Amino acid sequence: MPQNTENKLLKQLIDFIKSLFINNRFFYVLIGNFFLFILAFIYPNLFLLSKLALFCTILLLLLDITILFSVKNGLKANRQLPDKFSNGDENFVHIYVNNQYSISINAHIIDELPYQFQKRNFSISEKLSPQQEKTLKYSIHPKDRGEYHFGSLHVFVKSAIGFASKKYSVDASKMVKTYPSFLQLKKYDLASINHLSHYHGIKKIRRIGNSFEFEQIKEY
Repeated sequence: MPQNTENKLLKQLIDFIKSLFINNRFFYVLIGNFFLFILAFIYPNLFLLSKLALFCTILLLLLDITILFSVKNGLKANRQLPDKFSNGDENFVHIYVNNQYSISINAHIIDELPYQFQKRNFSISEKLSPQQEKTLKYSIHPKDRGEYHFGSLHVFVKSAIGFASKKYSVDASKMVKTYPSFLQLKKYDLASINHLSHYHGIKKIRRIGNSFEFEQIKEY
């Protein structure tokens, strides 16, 4: 076998092992099989049933793995961030997911948030129908101005069997700057304009270069 082919197969095996996770449900069922074998020593009639249960458990695990890895790119995911954050306000982050499987799946999404939020393994769980696209939303509240660095996006996919999960990792690294609360400034600015509009002939005129709003301040 050529060296390049061996290296390719080895890489595929490593990628397979890294993306395969055995869920707790499988181990719970396996523990149940273990106790069934113990009962078989007391009640010999259960011995055949315990062997059959163990065989079905292993078979379901292999079937579950086959389903998850039969599609190379079974799930697509991406994070959509605003151009800037407003400090102290509610800012929304959107996560786009697309189920490429022909079956319903359960997706467990782990987002690597900036260290300023002090949240590790922030996650969202969602069930997706076959070939379904969905946009999920969550909010964050920055408390300090500065740069906020987002990391990768990790999605763990499992089928209805639930014995195994396949991990999809998306390099969604991005930096978003946080400015003073421009959302509040816009709200108060709008309120003041509405108040002045009661007077005849007063209206707001936008002129290029005459804005002092925080989000339009240039960096020097």
